Amino acid sequence: MKRFALLILLVFLIVPSSAQDTQTRFQMLKQWRSTAFSSKGLEAERDSKLAEVANPVKDEFETTEMFQKRVKDAQRVAQEIRAEYDRKIAQARQMFDKRKSETETELQTLIVSSREEVGSAFTVGNYNADKQSFPITITKTGKSYDVSVPFASAKDFKQNCANLTSKGFRYLSLETDWEYADWQIYHPVAGQNYAFGPRHGGSASPTVAKATKTIIPPDLVAQVSFSEPSLDDRLDAEETAELVVSIRNKGTGNAEGVEILLNLTGSTAIEYPTSAYIGTILPGATQTRRLKISARDNLTTGVVKGSLSFKEINGFPPDDIALQFETEALVPPKLAIVDIGVSDAKGNAKIEQGEMASITVRVQNLGNGTADDVRAKVTLGSGDIFFTNNSQETFNLASLKPGEFKDFTFDVVSNRKATAMPITVSLTESRERFGIASKPLDLAFNQVTRLASEFVIAGKQENQKQIAVAGGLSVDVEKDVPVAKVPKPEALAIIFGIENYKNVQGVTFARRDAEIVKDYFTKTLGIPANRIYYQVDADVSKAVFDKVFSKDGWLEKRIVPDKSEIYFYYSGHGAPDIKQKKAYLIPYDGDPNYASQTGYSLDQLYENLGKLKVKQTTIFLDACFSGANRESEMLLADARPVMIEIEGPMASGNITVFSASGGQQISSAWPEKKHGLFTYYLLKGLQGNADSNKDKNLTVDELGDYVKTNVSQTAGTLDREQEPVLQTSNPNGVILKY
Repeated sequence: MKRFALLILLVFLIVPSSAQDTQTRFQMLKQWRSTAFSSKGLEAERDSKLAEVANPVKDEFETTEMFQKRVKDAQRVAQEIRAEYDRKIAQARQMFDKRKSETETELQTLIVSSREEVGSAFTVGNYNADKQSFPITITKTGKSYDVSVPFASAKDFKQNCANLTSKGFRYLSLETDWEYADWQIYHPVAGQNYAFGPRHGGSASPTVAKATKTIIPPDLVAQVSFSEPSLDDRLDAEETAELVVSIRNKGTGNAEGVEILLNLTGSTAIEYPTSAYIGTILPGATQTRRLKISARDNLTTGVVKGSLSFKEINGFPPDDIALQFETEALVPPKLAIVDIGVSDAKGNAKIEQGEMASITVRVQNLGNGTADDVRAKVTLGSGDIFFTNNSQETFNLASLKPGEFKDFTFDVVSNRKATAMPITVSLTESRERFGIASKPLDLAFNQVTRLASEFVIAGKQENQKQIAVAGGLSVDVEKDVPVAKVPKPEALAIIFGIENYKNVQGVTFARRDAEIVKDYFTKTLGIPANRIYYQVDADVSKAVFDKVFSKDGWLEKRIVPDKSEIYFYYSGHGAPDIKQKKAYLIPYDGDPNYASQTGYSLDQLYENLGKLKVKQTTIFLDACFSGANRESEMLLADARPVMIEIEGPMASGNITVFSASGGQQISSAWPEKKHGLFTYYLLKGLQGNADSNKDKNLTVDELGDYVKTNVSQTAGTLDREQEPVLQTSNPNGVILKY
């Protein structure tokens, strides 16, 4: 097939620009005309794939039922392969037949257009009185013909023909290189023309004067339009557009041998035909060709310029047309397995030995480009776990738009010897590099996983620059949230989570952090929901900070003097003022490069909170003030890629502050747990893990030590340095009772 495709390309892209080029093209067309269709390449490819799925062998540990399922699957795949290649072979034959028909048409056009006059010397043999003719041999071709000469003129013809030249015409021929015909000799003494040899469409009667070629010119006008599937008049990476070229003949004569020539400059990542052959355009007729322009995935954003020019065999082409269109680079997808859920026979969300369980996996596109032809495959990594009879192993998820997620479910069962659940999922996309080779699901026996019935099966989040991770199915701090033993009806809480910023890169998982912290504040700390001020993303503006914390603001209006406790949680960007070396929280509409002008000062925050007559104020800051985000990317335009140490304000009085990191450190995200590292261990501590003496009273010091130890250790495994900081004058104060 490769040889077939190459021959097609050579034949149909060569543009004749002279008689020599025309002859070369004619010979190549003749060669292609003699080619027979062959599907051997496709058949070999098909047979190779069939061999890969043929004759399954029964494993010694396999049940007959499982083996029969594998046999049926192999037969189904083989049937799909045969059907696929039947279609491919039929399409290849259809293309071949179409090319064959086009070749025949062009050959006949070239034969007609190749007619040209030639001259040649000749030799004369002995006169044949019975036939009244001379045998003549043409020097140019070596062929002999009989020329009819009346007996009365024979002597003069013989004596005066030594210096004469025969004239004829030649044409390209399907049988030989050239066919010669319409020969004649003009004999001035006899005063007449003598015609001989085969006739080929010319006048059978010789003429004294040389025939002149009469042409009625065409009047050709070309128009072009640009068509592409996204309808934005721009060629995107991996997209195929069309130049639709129409040529109309407004004249009264035929246009012959019309060709379109295309030339584009400005990108090496596009493929296009350099020519398209039309042939004859009759008066009043219009011929249209669609030239496909395909962009590879390495296309860059820019402008492509070029031109359409034209040829007509008699020199009457339409005017050239200048071209220009924009190109757009590839916006890649980013596939991720964002969550899993378990539905088991006992209904306790635990996978147990010998129990059948349904595993639901959520796949989401976290990129801003569409993922096409997404497929998932589940692999079991142990001989002690098995798919159930009706379970699928492969899943077609089709396409995933930016932010969109889809779920698939498979059923497994383990035997009594199983000690682990090594199950992996691989994802493929139409482009190999955007898939995931193998992702462990990290399942384990006898551990609670969120029930599959607790999440929505489908959903979309489109047109977001930063895609939010869909749902939370299995993160341990998001389930079994402790319930307060002693509620706090006078307490107040403020929760701000800013993941998507207006003027700067986002904070990974910040919104998710805020959502789960709200659950802990209501359930674990016992704060009434109507006494929690919860805002995320665009709703956390500079004005909102002022509204909540200023004198006579939302907070001050609701406190119960000497009885209220205040809790403030913040997940988002912090930034330093480099000149003042002061720390600021950055609202949604703030700019880290202008922290003092657009941010909210920690000094101001602590001062405002310190003026309130409350029992205790506790602040949790999952932010850093080093000038970088959770991925170590610098936020400040003029800062060097080193961390900026600021003089952090000191909390005093009844204010306790849990900060995610020191002044020169990053407040990191933990992708595995889908939270900020500090927030994750803060919540783990509130679950009871920080109660080191197990007395059911969680103190400030216990929570601070637990968060500091675990965040520091885990940050090291992520190749980060992060050590939380605790500021308090009441280390033995009880945060909650279990």
